[in-house]
Amino acid sequence: MIGSFSRSCTSDYTWSSSRFVFRDRSDSGWLDYEGYGESSLSDPFEVYRVACTHPSFSREFGGKNNEVLEFIGDSVLQLLVTELLVLHFPNDSEGKLSQMRHKLVNNPVLAECSRALRLGMFLRLGRGEERNGGREREKILANLFEACLGAVYTQHGLFLAREVVVAHFVPRFRTVQSKKPKQILHEWSQKQYRRVPEYLEIARSGPPHNLWFTVAVLVNEEEVGRGEGKNFKKATQNAAKEAVLVLNILS
Repeated sequence: MIGSFSRSCTSDYTWSSSRFVFRDRSDSGWLDYEGYGESSLSDPFEVYRVACTHPSFSREFGGKNNEVLEFIGDSVLQLLVTELLVLHFPNDSEGKLSQMRHKLVNNPVLAECSRALRLGMFLRLGRGEERNGGREREKILANLFEACLGAVYTQHGLFLAREVVVAHFVPRFRTVQSKKPKQILHEWSQKQYRRVPEYLEIARSGPPHNLWFTVAVLVNEEEVGRGEGKNFKKATQNAAKEAVLVLNILS
């Protein structure tokens, strides 16, 4: 998985191309995750705290939320993914490029990016949303990634925002060109081990009308990826997506 975190009790946010890192700033008191007070306007890291603030939190405790940063991040992401697709596939038609962009910029993919960066652990949710499993909800995690990208853009400009997008989306380009991840994984597993991948349901949560599935995919009896979704099929697809990235078998 691309991206990693380090964290201390009192920390600040730092971005690089594929990392979202917390560094110890125990003497500054900039970020207080137990309290709900606003930082001063001079705090350069306030924008990242806002990016991690869901609307449910601001409704309960006041202050800004990440909706505007999400709006900015969505626009920046669309622009940069479009730019990168045109550069990587200069001979493809507008229709083909649009199709690939649609497969890249969607909630499942963006949620995977959030999970790769472990952004969910820093998400500030209202109490009700927290109780209802919002920290693992695909839509919320997707919005969170866009909001954090919006924060990177507003603080550091297009150059660093582009590096973040390159790190998380260029490795996925070949998966959206032709074969689907399940097909790629199936063919690779048969070739390597003469066995097909096995998909196992490892968790099921939520009320009967809104179930949420977690599936692990095994190749040669070893787990190589996990995925989540609103049904078993969708979860297996997402597990296969992770597996082809982990195994580096995109082509």
